[in-house]
Amino acid sequence: MKKDILLIFFLIVIVIIVVGGVKIESVEEHYLNNIDNITEESEVITLEIDCHKVFENWDNLNPSLQNGVLPLDGYILKSVDLVLREADTVYDILLRASKYFRFHLETKGYGTSKYIRGINYLYEFDCGALSGWVYLVNGIKGDLSVSDYKLKNNDYINIVYSCDLGDDILEENYENIR
Repeated sequence: MKKDILLIFFLIVIVIIVVGGVKIESVEEHYLNNIDNITEESEVITLEIDCHKVFENWDNLNPSLQNGVLPLDGYILKSVDLVLREADTVYDILLRASKYFRFHLETKGYGTSKYIRGINYLYEFDCGALSGWVYLVNGIKGDLSVSDYKLKNNDYINIVYSCDLGDDILEENYENIR
């Protein structure tokens, strides 16, 4: 009887040690926690989020954003390499990056028709009637929804705030980044 109680106590201690020492996480949590664990075999993309145009159009900017909310260097996220997973879209990467780097992201639409409404509390129309977020992949403006554009290894994504429907974003400034 005494041996049985000791055996049960010993098994309980072992279970507590094993369960307490093992971190259990979902697949999504695993990928989010390992977003920057790049190995030689990893496929990667580079992401950059830029709001420089706001400073060139300061007089049109929503006054509530003129109090230091925006980064002074114009970058919400400076160029960072991230692991690319199979079938990732611009939206998938942006969503994971927003969770990992803890910046605000708001999109609108469903399924494959999502577009970016706001990043870091900078929204469409905050800098005039024609302002909003535009994305470029390898220097070329995207012509699909952010949730439709499938990425490839070594793609370079620029998410840029435009104050003129993207016409103030010159592709030649972004085409030879890599």
